Amino acid sequence: VQLTWKAGIAFVYDTETFELTNLHNYSGEGWGLCFDGESLFMSDGSSQIFERDPETFDILSEISVQNEGVTLRQLNELECVGEFIYANVYQTNRIVKINKRTGEVVSEIDGYSLALLAGRQNDVDAVLNGIAYIEETDVFLVTGKLWETLFAVRMTGF
Repeated sequence: VQLTWKAGIAFVYDTETFELTNLHNYSGEGWGLCFDGESLFMSDGSSQIFERDPETFDILSEISVQNEGVTLRQLNELECVGEFIYANVYQTNRIVKINKRTGEVVSEIDGYSLALLAGRQNDVDAVLNGIAYIEETDVFLVTGKLWETLFAVRMTGF
């Protein structure tokens, strides 16, 4: 499933052929999307994460994300891993680990050192902006806007 940022269209592709098989319309912006094997979870830049039906794209629930009781906005790229959703906070180097049922941030990592290694720490537009998880190796792939580097990171104690 591919989101459009502002057009409100989700494109559904066949994973074998990459053939477009369906379209879904939604309101708001499309910032991030992950699948936990049962539901899709979508961000729109706000503090809300929307659980969606993967077949109909209907909203099943809304999760309000809070960090120590304070609403956390700018949730961007998402990655579903077990009972958690990992999200980068747009225009920062933060990755937060969110309980996907309560919306509570349970842990956080500062990716500034990755920005340093990528040589992008002084560019305000070159923020951390991409996370993916490889279950077989328990490794996250992390990159950013305008970064030429993709990092393989194993997060322990996170």
